[in-house]
Amino acid sequence: MMFGDMGHGSLFLILGLILVFGANSLKKGILGPFVPLRYLFLLMGIMATYAGLIYNEWFAIPVEIFTSCYDGQNRV
Repeated sequence: MMFGDMGHGSLFLILGLILVFGANSLKKGILGPFVPLRYLFLLMGIMATYAGLIYNEWFAIPVEIFTSCYDGQNRV
């Protein structure tokens, strides 16, 4: 499950970083079943954050980071 959204992507990215850097200490805890999937969560977070940056969305709220060439104004 991947969201094209900077907010959701950053949550997956943080979860993936926690799983990657704390894998040894998390194996016996509540996040133990997710440790084998740590790189999947990390890459999902990176790609979803990037897609959200391209789509200009943060938790399904449009943000105006980049201007669009389709905004109806004639710029030269």
